[in-house]
Amino acid sequence: YQRSVHGGPGEELSPRSKNLGEQPTSLRLTVVEACGLMPRDVLSKKSDPYVVMGVGNNAAMYKTKVQKRNLDPQWNETFRLRVAPEENELVFNIYDHDLLGSDDFLGQASHPLAARRDETSTLTLFPRENRAEDVRANKKVGGDMGTLTIRLEWSE
Repeated sequence: YQRSVHGGPGEELSPRSKNLGEQPTSLRLTVVEACGLMPRDVLSKKSDPYVVMGVGNNAAMYKTKVQKRNLDPQWNETFRLRVAPEENELVFNIYDHDLLGSDDFLGQASHPLAARRDETSTLTLFPRENRAEDVRANKKVGGDMGTLTIRLEWSE
């Protein structure tokens, strides 16, 4: 993962844009917060969420820090991405960090990049497609997996 917290270095070309003749656009992506996440830790009735994100098929390029025991985490972490002209979607996956075993999935969201405008958006989290365990978890919480708020700032 690449990490660029609060606007630090870490600017990377996505793998698909490295071989293009066209100039990628710079995106400053801030993962602001999530609200109403599912509790996945049995004892604490909380989660230890973090976000994994990327552009299009490279959906695991960047990762936030883990927020301990929190269903409404505030990250306010900023990442610098280089986005090629043909890349049209940001993908976000939220997980609950576990010390033992694999991390639990909390929700997924995507945001279209076609407009290329500065904005703050609140995205609804959904289960992953074709994953029975996600559908069951979603039903347990009445279909509400929470939201993720992001901020996009574009430059050449």
